[in-house]
Amino acid sequence: MDYANASDTELAKAYCSGDAQAFLELSARYLRSIRFRSESFREIEAEDLYQEGLIALMTAARGYREESGVSFGTYADSCILHRFISIRRKLTTKKTIPAQSLLPIDSEEEGPPARDSVSDPETFVIEQENLQRLRTKIASILSPLERKVFTLYLGGYRYEEICEKLLLPRKSIDNALSRVRRKLRASFP
Repeated sequence: MDYANASDTELAKAYCSGDAQAFLELSARYLRSIRFRSESFREIEAEDLYQEGLIALMTAARGYREESGVSFGTYADSCILHRFISIRRKLTTKKTIPAQSLLPIDSEEEGPPARDSVSDPETFVIEQENLQRLRTKIASILSPLERKVFTLYLGGYRYEEICEKLLLPRKSIDNALSRVRRKLRASFP
């Protein structure tokens, strides 16, 4: 695949098919958008927002449906914005949760498209390394079942669909996602 000339939609499809390089190219294209969006959320640490933005981009790539009629850029930007808004809301509620323990998984709100490619090769390489470390760490802390459930959940599957695919009761899926959230919160303070 010619990653540099592939469309965002093609890259998202390739990533869903297991092509990690496609996600690296996609993340390089959206780094500026993530940074731009994070500037409006100064009460939250920039590094935390950056990581949350990459997770939102993964969610967007796995959850994007071309038949929806919305461009991938619009969908990805809305996923990133919604994740940032969710974090802000949780921080400003009366029952404040420390920022380091936040890791929302769901997102689906619309916003205007904003995307650019990273023009600095050094930044791109650093971001690729950071993303790989993040993936490796997540893979090392989750059990095989938790990884399967988490991947399907990020892929946009409903609980019922996950139950059918894994041949497990809903309670097992619920418990697995709870453990995933708990482990991710504990591992990414």
